[in-house]
Amino acid sequence: MALQSHESPDALAEIRDTLLETYAANDAMNQLIIELLDPSAWRAQPPGRKSGGRTIAAIFTHMHNARLKWLKGSAPHLNVRRH
Repeated sequence: MALQSHESPDALAEIRDTLLETYAANDAMNQLIIELLDPSAWRAQPPGRKSGGRTIAAIFTHMHNARLKWLKGSAPHLNVRRH
């Protein structure tokens, strides 16, 4: 199903390219964090909280599952599964 738009093909291509560049930059930052973060930091409790704060691992898991949920709804042909 094609989206109907009043935008020109050039404008849509620019939007697409901007979104792809933004995704690539975000992914590069996430990969850098994953690569360089001290392994003990992943499950460490956030400073200044006695309980209830999310660990870095919990935040990454939440972001990953939210993206998979979005993909499942917008691109069911990809057959993604939550982890």
